[in-house]
Amino acid sequence: MLFSVLVYSALRSVRAVDRIVELCARDIAYIWLAQGERPQRDAFYDFINNKLSKEIFKDLHHQFMRRLQKEVFVSLEALFIDGTKIEANANRYTFVWRGSLNYHLVGLLDAIENGYNDYNNLII
Repeated sequence: MLFSVLVYSALRSVRAVDRIVELCARDIAYIWLAQGERPQRDAFYDFINNKLSKEIFKDLHHQFMRRLQKEVFVSLEALFIDGTKIEANANRYTFVWRGSLNYHLVGLLDAIENGYNDYNNLII
């Protein structure tokens, strides 16, 4: 339940735990995700610091992405390497250029292959 609230908060660009706690009490989407409970800030901090290790987070993220793909919310077919500018909300440098994509593509493909092998090992 806490993971779903944190993912939804990240999608809505809400990072502050106090703001998330407030939204869990007032916002209908957060109330539904929290299953009617009102988690306190200590619960979120405990979950983030103690329960959400790097391996668990990677596994949950992988499950989340596969679920989005299964429900046809995302498609993993398109990769833009033709100089397409992709805008993000990260900072003032919000465009990703072709040179940067080409530079990081090798590492990305290795990470995808490793993730695919890890996924196959989990299934078998």
